Amino acid sequence: MTVSQLVNLIARELGRPALLEDGRYRVVAFSPQSEVIDEVRRRSILEHHAGPGVHSWLAGLGVYRSEEAMHVPRNPGLGMLQRLYVPIRTQDGARAHLWLIEEPDAMSPEEVARAGELAVRLAEEWARVLSLRDDESARRAERTRVLLMGEARERLLAADELVASGDIDASGALRAYLLTTRDPGALSREDLEAAERRIRRALADLGPLTLVTAGGVVLIVPDDGGRLHPAVDAVVERLRSAAARGGGPLGDPLVAIGGAVVHLPDSARSHREAQRALAIATAFRLRGPAVAWDELGVYRGLQSAAALGVRSADFSTGLASLLDERDGDVLLETLEAYFRHGGRLRDVAGRLNVHRATVYHRLARVERILGIDLHDGLEHLGLHLALLLRRIEVAAAIEPNLTA
Repeated sequence: MTVSQLVNLIARELGRPALLEDGRYRVVAFSPQSEVIDEVRRRSILEHHAGPGVHSWLAGLGVYRSEEAMHVPRNPGLGMLQRLYVPIRTQDGARAHLWLIEEPDAMSPEEVARAGELAVRLAEEWARVLSLRDDESARRAERTRVLLMGEARERLLAADELVASGDIDASGALRAYLLTTRDPGALSREDLEAAERRIRRALADLGPLTLVTAGGVVLIVPDDGGRLHPAVDAVVERLRSAAARGGGPLGDPLVAIGGAVVHLPDSARSHREAQRALAIATAFRLRGPAVAWDELGVYRGLQSAAALGVRSADFSTGLASLLDERDGDVLLETLEAYFRHGGRLRDVAGRLNVHRATVYHRLARVERILGIDLHDGLEHLGLHLALLLRRIEVAAAIEPNLTA
């Protein structure tokens, strides 16, 4: 018998409305409605959980720690009639919670004993369901891993299997998201797995593929430009909200967004774009809770050039001598602000919180040290490119994969 069939059998045999919750207090199955119903049962059936107030009260009574069947008194404030609680425990320690409404009268000792006997059968079936879920979850994760990281032929096969198993709707465009933090090294595997579970629940309506990797949680989400699915910014907000609920290292998550692709096997490309977007955000210290590949413009070309071996020294050989100066870091910061603000000295001075005369003086020193004229278009361009490429080189010295 299935879990639902067993819950119905228990309700019929004991003459009481029955309901089963999983270990996270989510409703798994319930018997058909009867004349006996209260607000807690109604909410549990409609919303799939009784609510934090109910769970908090029950936890305070020690209900969830009980290893034996336990009579739970009514609570008019919560809209809860008297119940019998029967713990469901599988051999590997997984828990579930069986509830029987004890109205209009309490269950007899014989009925309680029978509920315990039936709960043993329910525990066996629940263990089988969990095992199947674990197996299917493992298969889905492996298929997703191959889809994102396998060879071309392997990706095609994985995509076919994911579609055939109903794990994702691949009838339209798809997009990869990489959820992480500014400091991925602070994330433990447990942090990421917990975030992945919250994300799957929060985005269940989109049917995403998810995968926990060393640096974060990857998602493949259907994306049709916002007609049937949320726009990218809405997905980002839901992702960040779900991840942040766990607090800790993921209290302020960062989302890197790949470009949209039409075919599921091409999700690997969107994933690589999300990784590259994260690398660019790290190298150039881009702000914001999200960074999108589609919006990175010239930064993409710079990273591609760096990946091909182009270096800052190819455009300017004098950066090292600039940094050798006693105040080299200050001169470099001034030069970067100068380029960032298009040479508008008032904005540069405001950015650095110094007088414009100070900016003039620093830039003149840069020109003397490097032997260039910042008003010369080519020399101006070459130095700007050198500074941008240096950002990638510095970041890659810390994390070698940033230019990959």
